[in-house]
Amino acid sequence: MLLECEAIAKAVPQVREQTIEELEQINKKYAEARAENNADLLLKVNRKFHLLAYQDSNAPVLLELINQLWDRVSPYYNIMFRQSLAPHPTVGVNYHDQLIFAIIDRDADKAKYWIKADLVKSAEFVLELFDLYQVNNANKPGQ
Repeated sequence: MLLECEAIAKAVPQVREQTIEELEQINKKYAEARAENNADLLLKVNRKFHLLAYQDSNAPVLLELINQLWDRVSPYYNIMFRQSLAPHPTVGVNYHDQLIFAIIDRDADKAKYWIKADLVKSAEFVLELFDLYQVNNANKPGQ
Protein backbone atom coordinates (compact mmCIF):
# COMPACT_ATOMS: atom_id res chain seq x y z
CA MET A 1 0.00 0.00 0.00
CA LEU A 2 2.82 2.41 0.84
CA LEU A 3 4.55 1.74 -2.47
CA GLU A 4 1.35 2.17 -4.46
CA CYS A 5 0.55 5.43 -2.68
CA GLU A 6 4.05 6.67 -3.48
CA ALA A 7 3.72 5.60 -7.11
CA ILE A 8 0.38 7.36 -7.61
CA ALA A 9 1.72 10.52 -5.92
CA LYS A 10 4.61 10.54 -8.41
CA ALA A 11 2.38 9.78 -11.40
CA VAL A 12 -0.46 12.27 -10.86
CA PRO A 13 1.45 15.52 -11.57
CA GLN A 14 2.77 14.19 -14.87
CA VAL A 15 0.01 11.84 -15.98
CA ARG A 16 -0.63 11.83 -19.71
CA GLU A 17 -4.11 12.28 -21.20
CA GLN A 18 -3.71 8.95 -22.98
CA THR A 19 -3.20 7.25 -19.61
CA ILE A 20 -6.41 8.80 -18.27
CA GLU A 21 -8.34 7.61 -21.32
CA GLU A 22 -6.94 4.10 -20.93
CA LEU A 23 -7.81 4.08 -17.22
CA GLU A 24 -11.40 5.02 -18.05
CA GLN A 25 -11.62 2.23 -20.64
CA ILE A 26 -10.12 -0.35 -18.29
CA ASN A 27 -12.44 0.73 -15.50
CA LYS A 28 -15.43 0.16 -17.80
CA LYS A 29 -14.13 -3.36 -18.47
CA TYR A 30 -13.72 -3.84 -14.72
CA ALA A 31 -17.34 -2.79 -14.10
CA GLU A 32 -18.56 -5.12 -16.86
CA ALA A 33 -16.53 -8.01 -15.46
CA ARG A 34 -17.95 -7.30 -11.99
CA ALA A 35 -21.51 -7.27 -13.36
CA GLU A 36 -20.87 -10.57 -15.16
CA ASN A 37 -19.05 -12.04 -12.13
CA ASN A 38 -16.15 -12.92 -14.44
CA ALA A 39 -13.33 -13.62 -11.99
CA ASP A 40 -10.65 -14.18 -14.61
CA LEU A 41 -11.34 -10.86 -16.29
CA LEU A 42 -11.68 -9.07 -12.93
CA LEU A 43 -8.24 -10.27 -11.87
CA LYS A 44 -6.69 -9.21 -15.15
CA VAL A 45 -8.26 -5.76 -15.49
CA ASN A 46 -7.93 -4.83 -11.80
CA ARG A 47 -4.19 -5.40 -11.92
CA LYS A 48 -3.91 -3.67 -15.29
CA PHE A 49 -5.84 -0.67 -13.91
CA HIS A 50 -3.57 -0.26 -10.90
CA LEU A 51 -0.32 -0.69 -12.79
CA LEU A 52 -1.46 1.68 -15.51
CA ALA A 53 -2.35 4.31 -12.90
CA TYR A 54 1.28 4.27 -11.73
CA GLN A 55 3.02 4.04 -15.11
CA ASP A 56 3.57 7.79 -15.52
CA SER A 57 5.50 7.91 -12.24
CA ASN A 58 8.75 7.43 -14.17
CA ALA A 59 9.94 5.20 -11.34
CA PRO A 60 10.81 1.84 -12.93
CA VAL A 61 12.25 0.26 -9.78
CA LEU A 62 9.18 1.24 -7.78
CA LEU A 63 6.90 -0.19 -10.48
CA GLU A 64 8.91 -3.42 -10.54
CA LEU A 65 8.51 -3.82 -6.78
CA ILE A 66 4.77 -3.16 -7.00
CA ASN A 67 4.45 -5.72 -9.78
CA GLN A 68 6.30 -8.30 -7.67
CA LEU A 69 4.03 -7.61 -4.71
CA TRP A 70 0.95 -8.00 -6.89
CA ASP A 71 2.26 -11.47 -7.77
CA ARG A 72 2.39 -12.28 -4.08
CA VAL A 73 -1.08 -10.97 -3.21
CA SER A 74 -2.84 -12.33 -6.29
CA PRO A 75 -3.99 -15.48 -4.43
CA TYR A 76 -6.00 -13.22 -2.12
CA TYR A 77 -7.56 -11.41 -5.07
CA ASN A 78 -8.45 -14.85 -6.45
CA ILE A 79 -10.24 -15.58 -3.18
CA MET A 80 -12.03 -12.23 -3.27
CA PHE A 81 -13.24 -12.52 -6.85
CA ARG A 82 -14.07 -16.27 -6.81
CA GLN A 83 -15.70 -16.69 -3.42
CA SER A 84 -19.40 -17.43 -2.93
CA LEU A 85 -19.81 -16.83 0.81
CA ALA A 86 -20.60 -13.11 0.70
CA PRO A 87 -21.99 -10.64 -1.79
CA HIS A 88 -19.24 -9.39 -4.04
CA PRO A 89 -18.00 -5.93 -3.13
CA THR A 90 -18.83 -3.17 -5.58
CA VAL A 91 -16.71 -0.53 -3.88
CA GLY A 92 -13.74 -1.28 -6.13
CA VAL A 93 -15.51 0.22 -9.14
CA ASN A 94 -16.45 3.29 -7.11
CA TYR A 95 -12.91 3.66 -5.78
CA HIS A 96 -11.51 3.38 -9.28
CA ASP A 97 -13.94 6.09 -10.43
CA GLN A 98 -12.85 8.37 -7.60
CA LEU A 99 -9.20 7.69 -8.36
CA ILE A 100 -9.72 8.69 -11.99
CA PHE A 101 -11.42 11.93 -10.88
CA ALA A 102 -8.48 12.69 -8.57
CA ILE A 103 -6.01 12.04 -11.38
CA ILE A 104 -7.95 14.29 -13.76
CA ASP A 105 -7.92 17.00 -11.08
CA ARG A 106 -4.17 16.41 -10.60
CA ASP A 107 -4.82 15.95 -6.88
CA ALA A 108 -2.12 13.57 -5.67
CA ASP A 109 -3.36 13.55 -2.06
CA LYS A 110 -6.86 12.55 -3.12
CA ALA A 111 -5.44 9.91 -5.48
CA LYS A 112 -3.40 8.45 -2.61
CA TYR A 113 -6.54 8.40 -0.45
CA TRP A 114 -8.48 6.38 -3.04
CA ILE A 115 -5.62 3.95 -3.71
CA LYS A 116 -5.31 3.31 0.00
CA ALA A 117 -9.08 2.94 0.42
CA ASP A 118 -9.26 0.45 -2.45
CA LEU A 119 -6.43 -1.69 -1.12
CA VAL A 120 -7.53 -1.56 2.52
CA LYS A 121 -11.18 -2.38 1.75
CA SER A 122 -10.09 -5.31 -0.42
CA ALA A 123 -7.92 -6.69 2.37
CA GLU A 124 -10.70 -6.21 4.93
CA PHE A 125 -13.13 -8.04 2.66
CA VAL A 126 -10.78 -11.03 2.33
CA LEU A 127 -10.28 -11.14 6.11
CA GLU A 128 -14.05 -11.05 6.61
CA LEU A 129 -14.33 -13.99 4.20
CA PHE A 130 -11.88 -15.97 6.32
CA ASP A 131 -13.98 -15.25 9.41
CA LEU A 132 -17.19 -16.18 7.59
CA TYR A 133 -15.61 -19.40 6.36
CA GLN A 134 -14.59 -20.33 9.92
CA VAL A 135 -18.08 -19.64 11.25
CA ASN A 136 -19.72 -21.67 8.47
CA ASN A 137 -17.38 -24.61 8.96
CA ALA A 138 -17.48 -24.55 12.77
CA ASN A 139 -21.14 -25.58 12.68
CA LYS A 140 -20.63 -28.56 10.34
CA PRO A 141 -20.53 -32.09 11.72
CA GLY A 142 -17.04 -33.56 11.86
CA GLN A 143 -15.36 -30.19 12.10
